[in-house]
Amino acid sequence: MEIIDQLTTIVGSHGVLVGGNLVAYEQDWRSRAKGKCLAVVFPHSTQEVVDLVNFCTYHHIAIIPQGGNTGLVLGALPDSTGQQLILNLQKLKAFRGFSKTDLSIIVEGGCTLKEVQDFVACHDLLFPLSLASEDSCTIGGNLATNAGGVQVMRYGNARELCLGLEVVTPEGKVLNNLNSLKKDNTGYDWKNIYIGSEGTLGIITAAKLKLFTQPSATLCTWMVTHRFSSLITLLQQSQMYWGNRVVAFEVMNRTAIELVKKHFPHLNIPFQGNHDWHLLCEIHSYESYQQTQEQLQTFCLPLLENKEIDDIAISNSYQQTTQLWKIRESIPIAQSKQGLNIKNDIGLPLENMESFLLNMEALLNKQLPGIGYVVFGHLGDGNLHYNLQCPQSMSPQDFLSQYEKSLTTLVSDKVFELQGTFSAEHGIGMLKKTDLVRYKDSVVFDWMVKMKKHLDPQNLFNPGKMVDIF
Repeated sequence: MEIIDQLTTIVGSHGVLVGGNLVAYEQDWRSRAKGKCLAVVFPHSTQEVVDLVNFCTYHHIAIIPQGGNTGLVLGALPDSTGQQLILNLQKLKAFRGFSKTDLSIIVEGGCTLKEVQDFVACHDLLFPLSLASEDSCTIGGNLATNAGGVQVMRYGNARELCLGLEVVTPEGKVLNNLNSLKKDNTGYDWKNIYIGSEGTLGIITAAKLKLFTQPSATLCTWMVTHRFSSLITLLQQSQMYWGNRVVAFEVMNRTAIELVKKHFPHLNIPFQGNHDWHLLCEIHSYESYQQTQEQLQTFCLPLLENKEIDDIAISNSYQQTTQLWKIRESIPIAQSKQGLNIKNDIGLPLENMESFLLNMEALLNKQLPGIGYVVFGHLGDGNLHYNLQCPQSMSPQDFLSQYEKSLTTLVSDKVFELQGTFSAEHGIGMLKKTDLVRYKDSVVFDWMVKMKKHLDPQNLFNPGKMVDIF
């Protein structure tokens, strides 16, 4: 109890959780894995994070940084020893600075993505990072994992939306460039070492974020087709016609839509027929709704007349746009309700994507007849979630235990062969470490290990994630 008493001295009696039901912190949200921690601590300031790091360094206690615990690769969980400390940043909630002139905001790492979105929306501005978990995921976690989401093709990943960071290092030092400018060519851009490092090199306590003017009109089109090749052509045509006003270009296969119909029957899905592919395209415009709708009709009607697509619907209000997005965002939840599944977060050159889909289905059917394919994702930036559902004759638990490793390797090998990546946006965590060793360029991987050894020589920051140094 001496350790717990000293932790309480640092963060207060309400800032330490020990024993009881800690499942929200010790288990991932898909219920795939569960660890056991020494305690969960909730610092309220950067100084308390520094004090906790210094305390843990002195006592050689490993720290697991955690935000909303919404990740998909087990990157924010403790191991099973009960000796690691979860450092949860949800109490770091301050909005430290906001400039409508400079189009920037400084927020602490525990602010949820939705809180930031809502705050800037009240000032007619936009923070465009958009994720299904935005109500619970935190800005610190978004940056630590370089989160992507649905608007990457226009605004970029979390990395592109960050102007500066405040980071607590394993030495207990505070690196701060929150006063950074949009142009400052005075040395290494060190913030990019920490963005995407998954808490293995430092703890992000605050960030300066890039904002945008709120568009006058946000409209969506929902299209259906039986040919995946039509989607690639349509993406090219959309970018030529709309330029950077194309914000999102999301595809969903028939199986994904059927799962949403099954588990969310109240959602009004356009075109109830058995179409192989559905497409949701979002446009941001600085013209009126009426003008934007007229332009959408001008663009879309020839697609129907030339039979490039089978059918199309255009939203006529922000409310309808939101309803269409609800369908897309419900796919991961519907799949979770259906049962445990094998998730693959792949990125491919667009020119190789159709070949992958055709070849992969043939290979997987040979391995396990009756397997289900739930395919959806961000076609605009070449990122698909290629998820595998077990055959009806098999339990999800048996499916995972018997086939997860071999089928994941089969998918990743084909992706690698086609110059793609096995992790486009979910990261590495514990789940993908073996894949990182297998597919990452050996020189780059060795450099990652050397950096971890140099910046965290005691291996106390999120050990067991991304790379091993002992």
